[in-house]
Amino acid sequence: MLGTFLLFLIPTGAGIPAGVLLGQRVGLTAAGMSGLYIGSGLLRAAMFEPVFRWLARRPRHEGGRLERLREAGRLMLARSPLLARAMRGPWAPLVVSYNLDPMAGRVAAAAVGLGWARGWLLSLIADFAYFVSTAVPTIWMQRLVGNEWVTLVVLMVLSAVIPLLWRRLRGTPAS
Repeated sequence: MLGTFLLFLIPTGAGIPAGVLLGQRVGLTAAGMSGLYIGSGLLRAAMFEPVFRWLARRPRHEGGRLERLREAGRLMLARSPLLARAMRGPWAPLVVSYNLDPMAGRVAAAAVGLGWARGWLLSLIADFAYFVSTAVPTIWMQRLVGNEWVTLVVLMVLSAVIPLLWRRLRGTPAS
């Protein structure tokens, strides 16, 4: 159970498939794994919030890296009008957290003026939605394939190939 929890702590959702498979192996139910995942999100929030507040209080002239990140964000939003619209309100932490991780969602929430409680709530909701949308195919694939290692490899390959195929079908260049 501790191993599953530790895998769920890995940022960007990379530990979800392995954590789900390990959780199944040790007999955790879906509710048990969900509880561990929510707990890992709360722990990450508790560890990240003090660092985020410290960085946010630093004067802009000291935060060269932070200013470069802000500029990179502005350039990214300029390239995607749909993303720019989504980043103007409470959708920001949902979109960012689902696509990256809840810490990035918290930053997006602050950028659109949401407080810490609402920002974390929206970020963790989106992160849990990502957990479900990753855990269910992992379980399905493991039942289909019957081997945990093959399941992990197939899921990693699919997570790399599907976005490339999608971009090619849409005719947009890879970034």
